[in-house]
Amino acid sequence: MVTTEFLPIGLLTSIAHDLRVSEGTAGLMVTMPGLLAAFIAPLSTLFIGTVNRRTLLMILMALIGVANLVTASASNFGSILIGRLILGACIGVYWTFAPAMGVQLVAQRHAGRAAAIILAGISVGTVLGVPAGAALGNLTGWRTAFVAAGGVAVLVLTAQAALLSSLPGSGNTLVRDLLGLLSVSRARLGLVVIALVFAGQFAAYTYLEPLLRDSAHITAQTLSGLLAAYGIAGLFGTFLGERGVAKDVRIALPVAVAALSGSILLVALLSVLPVGIAIAVVLWGAGFGAIPVCGQMWMYQAAPVSFEKSMALMVTTSQIAVAAGSVLGGIAVDRSGIFSAYYAGAAMCALALVLLLGNLARGRGV
Repeated sequence: MVTTEFLPIGLLTSIAHDLRVSEGTAGLMVTMPGLLAAFIAPLSTLFIGTVNRRTLLMILMALIGVANLVTASASNFGSILIGRLILGACIGVYWTFAPAMGVQLVAQRHAGRAAAIILAGISVGTVLGVPAGAALGNLTGWRTAFVAAGGVAVLVLTAQAALLSSLPGSGNTLVRDLLGLLSVSRARLGLVVIALVFAGQFAAYTYLEPLLRDSAHITAQTLSGLLAAYGIAGLFGTFLGERGVAKDVRIALPVAVAALSGSILLVALLSVLPVGIAIAVVLWGAGFGAIPVCGQMWMYQAAPVSFEKSMALMVTTSQIAVAAGSVLGGIAVDRSGIFSAYYAGAAMCALALVLLLGNLARGRGV
């Protein structure tokens, strides 16, 4: 799923050229799934909370395969967006229930590690999927990359059928219970921080491939390597974040946000230096890799008995932020050049850091 979600980032220029749209418009392939995921996430807790989790995961994987094939066979950009909207529905449902599933399967003291293992899939998808898709797309065309992603979805579906055990649903959520989480001050702060961080991240990351190609003059082969390095760093960052939240999430989350903000800025400032931009991209991957596990554990500690509800709100918040960040980044790229998207992204993350540090200084993060 993560590979499919971020695959356009490594192929943005090729897709835009083939379908005769601007790179800013092509960025809607990231924006539109996020918007639908944001809408679907809370609805999923209201209406499908009783569905067996094994059945749910298998349905989602089948739909991801369909989404990839629709995208690969699209004759115009509108058709591509249909495939991406199918993916968006899957994203919203998956990230609402998957982290809570992991926590339910282990003792509470291992909750952070369970979340980290699940979230490591983000980095694995980034390490293996996005660079492999970019390499395949550059060699044989971007459509082939989506066909391959659809084939992987079929293999994963087969593995799920063979390996997953039954896990009954926990029940549907009431609207008042879902909205009641907003009365928890720590949960509110967490959602604001998540919104700023994800918006800042995707204002910049959506346009990483054009920056590396056009401004840093990185070759296609080197681009694939840098995307792989980003993903590997993200994998390490995920488990560093898990170690941090095991000690104190009030410290771990600000550290991760500071690393993210600084590295996004460095990518823009060091774009003319090949070694410098490579180091900055790796630091960026590590910083963002820690964000999801830190954010999820922040929300978990804010409302431990309402984790699925917290995840629904977090998915909604993060996916709206992904969409908003991508749109803002696209506007910035089209109007003021690609570097402005990076400055805006770093600034939004810096604002999130200020809020976290203010909360910590007031001693209200307990």
